[in-house]
Amino acid sequence: MGRRPQRTRLESTESARAEALSRREGAEDQRIQLASFYAEYRGPLPLPEHFEAYNRTLPGAADRILGMAEQHAAHRRAMESRGQWMPWSVAIAFLVSGSVLVGTGRVWIGGVTLALPLVEFGLVLLKQIVELARPREPLPAPPSPPAREGRAGAGADKSD
Repeated sequence: MGRRPQRTRLESTESARAEALSRREGAEDQRIQLASFYAEYRGPLPLPEHFEAYNRTLPGAADRILGMAEQHAAHRRAMESRGQWMPWSVAIAFLVSGSVLVGTGRVWIGGVTLALPLVEFGLVLLKQIVELARPREPLPAPPSPPAREGRAGAGADKSD
């Protein structure tokens, strides 16, 4: 009695597939078609169709989503305005303390303290110049509005 060699998982899968195909001889070729759909949008608010679906699922959901977007925008504006004065106040503090240190005879540490905000300003300026010079991707065209079904003759397209 001979021992049967062990098959790897891939070999057994391939052989099982081959056996199944050989059993189907004469059977019609069956094909399965698979379709896929992918949609993407960017922004703080969902599409209008999604708003409608949210409201159907949970009445008032669209108002809640709009409220959250408004709160997020207000918070972001507050943080951005706060971020505008903080770096300037730190830089002014460094410039004043560096000037005081240089004035009291500590030239080396005063010079370094004066140089730090100046280097930082230079780096920020360089970053802004590079950002402005970088080519930007064109924005995608907005989707065309759905065709309205209305009265015949009222605003109908003339395609003569």
